[in-house]
Amino acid sequence: MENARRFPSSVGCRRGHAPKAFHRASGGRSTQPHARHHLPTRNDEEPEKSAVDLAMRRDFLGYGFWVAKGGRIKRRVARKALGTMKERVREITSRTGGRSLSAVAAELKAYLVGWREYFKLAETPHVFDDLDKWLRHRLRCLQLRQWKQGPTVYRELRARGVRKAVASEVARFTPRWWHNSALLLNSAMPKRFFDELGVPRLAP
Repeated sequence: MENARRFPSSVGCRRGHAPKAFHRASGGRSTQPHARHHLPTRNDEEPEKSAVDLAMRRDFLGYGFWVAKGGRIKRRVARKALGTMKERVREITSRTGGRSLSAVAAELKAYLVGWREYFKLAETPHVFDDLDKWLRHRLRCLQLRQWKQGPTVYRELRARGVRKAVASEVARFTPRWWHNSALLLNSAMPKRFFDELGVPRLAP
């Protein structure tokens, strides 16, 4: 209980005065670190900026928190930050952009290198792995979209060493961009293909 009194599980107090504010609001009596308190602020019309809550429910500078095995608190990328990142990637990989895959990869690299560096403290490798898969999926889909026609798809895939049967199957269903890019195209555009394009991997 001593630790609970010294380190309340609250975040988000204004101007970095969480310890004093918590003590003032609780009258020094609360022994429940997870209890909510309303802290007096100069502007009570902005509750989002002065909210006190469980650390697990709050985000801080793009990071959130989760409970690992054994009750350990670990860092994660906040959901809002993930949503913002995905939206930016969608903009860069727009199907109507009319740019080459190399140009798209270069723009992605400029964005993702900084994003990865900022969130390198996140302790959720599976999230980054899923993001890598999603990103490669989008790029494969973009490439199919740029090839457009079945004969072009077949010719390009064969030039990359894809077996006739596989190339024919993908070319046959060329309009099904998203479905095709998740299945047979993996062999034609594996991970190393995107590594050579310069697309950074997010997973450690």
